[in-house]
Amino acid sequence: MMRAASRAGLEMLRPSHLTVLRVLDPGTEGARAGDMARDADVSRQAIQQIVIDLESLGIVESVPDSSDGRARLVRYTAFGRRGYKRCMREFGRIEADLEAEIGARAMRGLKRTLLRIAETES
Repeated sequence: MMRAASRAGLEMLRPSHLTVLRVLDPGTEGARAGDMARDADVSRQAIQQIVIDLESLGIVESVPDSSDGRARLVRYTAFGRRGYKRCMREFGRIEADLEAEIGARAMRGLKRTLLRIAETES
């Protein structure tokens, strides 16, 4: 997957960054860190650290939430959206190939394990 990200022009990504990238929808106004943490099943602190890293790389930005002045939304930059689209095409192909090989149940277990590993690297 990291080679696919590199081929998409995102060679600066680390595996832990995928925690945010897989739950942040580029077609929306953005998402709050707490919502992303819930969706990714990781701590809010882990998400916040990853967001800081991704902001420094120019992939996401944090903006005020127009519906709540106290909150902030994380959203893709134009650069991040382009890279996201390229990566998702490749990731989808990789996941489909792997699931066909190991089965859906094993794939769910593998994803949980990989998320735990990514959390420890952040």
